[in-house]
Amino acid sequence: MAEAAAEIAGRLADRGIPVLVLKGLHTGAAYFPEPGVRPASDIDLLVAAGDVAAAEAVMRGCGLALKGRNQWESNWTYPSVRAEPRSLTYVHAEDPWSVDLHEALNISVGDGTPLAALDLAQPLAGGGRWPIDPRAGVLEQPLLLLHLAAHAGAGWQNLTLLRQVELVLVIRQDRDAGRLSWDAFVELGARTGALSYAYPALRLAEKLAPGTVPGEVLDHCAARAPKAVRRALERLTPATAQRIDRNSVGEHFMWALGWRGRRRLLASDILP
Repeated sequence: MAEAAAEIAGRLADRGIPVLVLKGLHTGAAYFPEPGVRPASDIDLLVAAGDVAAAEAVMRGCGLALKGRNQWESNWTYPSVRAEPRSLTYVHAEDPWSVDLHEALNISVGDGTPLAALDLAQPLAGGGRWPIDPRAGVLEQPLLLLHLAAHAGAGWQNLTLLRQVELVLVIRQDRDAGRLSWDAFVELGARTGALSYAYPALRLAEKLAPGTVPGEVLDHCAARAPKAVRRALERLTPATAQRIDRNSVGEHFMWALGWRGRRRLLASDILP
């Protein structure tokens, strides 16, 4: 997967298209003891919205086929990659994987729910480079932590123990190196509206490894999270947080902004 990401990044660079490597392909190389300790099922790449058409042409030139798209990303696969898992017992090198080409860093869980406008932080303007291939960039702090936490916290399906451990490793390493400022994190989270989505993952990471996230930071995040989310979190532990089946009705609507938001979310469920 790293070789494929490096090939795509190189071809994008040849076309003059800046690209960032997001999530596991970045943190596995930069924060985990060995990249294989941080398994992933996809490669997440971010390009500017204006570069999407050219970037998709590069994807096709790399032999990738379009699998689908949504509001802010398109999904691509190699025809040679398996469609079914090789093993259900452990992560296997021949398990299926894909490439997600993002045109925005924003996060939302549906109509009538908050928007984490992370693009306001101008993610492509940073100078961080991907450890595996410097032709690609990576997110820098505090945007890195905010994106990881908001992505993990926005849906219970993402609240794996692996992602909670990832947050602990990122926080500890960058805090000790002086790269992470909690004041800057709270300021950026408030400006982009991402603190609410970050709250569940940060709270569980603190439960998993006490002393990782300052209490006042959790208080700032909790103050912006809907009451229904805070109530649902009371029933979760780091070991039981992830949903591998379906959310309850209450959890489905917990991010909705009031009754107007619930109506909008219900309408999009009926007529997507």
